[in-house]
Amino acid sequence: HNNSSYSEIDFFVTDSEALAISHLINYPNPCSLSTSFSFEHNRSDELLNITIDIFSINGQLVKSINKIGVSSGFREDINWSINSDIPKGIYIYKLNVKSESDHSIVEKTEKLIILR
Repeated sequence: HNNSSYSEIDFFVTDSEALAISHLINYPNPCSLSTSFSFEHNRSDELLNITIDIFSINGQLVKSINKIGVSSGFREDINWSINSDIPKGIYIYKLNVKSESDHSIVEKTEKLIILR
């Protein structure tokens, strides 16, 4: 009678069929050698064009990461191995997700701290 179990169900609720993203994070943050960008969306099994642009605090583009592919679920993870020539500091990153089926686009911006 002590056969307890735990189950969890995650779902994404939206009031329209428009492309939507949520829970954008990068971990670890602060980071030094690498970080992983993670977010959720409402377009499973759809071809997505994902771009993460990383800018210095002065607005200079430091790195652009692209991923194109069919999403196998509602969550995306993108890893970045940070080049040693990128100095420590505060950076801004912009996530851009484009649906290739209806060409809708959604963007979100967050901050990233690199320590050396």
